[in-house]
Amino acid sequence: MRDKLDYKLAIGLIVAVVLMLIGYILWEDFSLEPEVANLTIDEIIILQSQTETSLLTTIGGVFLNAGFIGGAICLGALVIRQILAYFKRKRF
Repeated sequence: MRDKLDYKLAIGLIVAVVLMLIGYILWEDFSLEPEVANLTIDEIIILQSQTETSLLTTIGGVFLNAGFIGGAICLGALVIRQILAYFKRKRF
């Protein structure tokens, strides 16, 4: 039972790291911006409104936060379980 729970917590930690990476990629918005000097004022306003209402940055932020929270919970549980196992072995 103990090994299965440790295995699931380790998988949860890996999933949290992957979720953080995906969230960072979406949140950072690596798209190439066109040169602003060649755009008209209307095109600049449209470009700014598109970046402000972008769903990718919102979803990326949610993934990033969920990954941090999930990773902290899984890592904390693994560390606490290892500390308790150490003290349990030390007692006997």
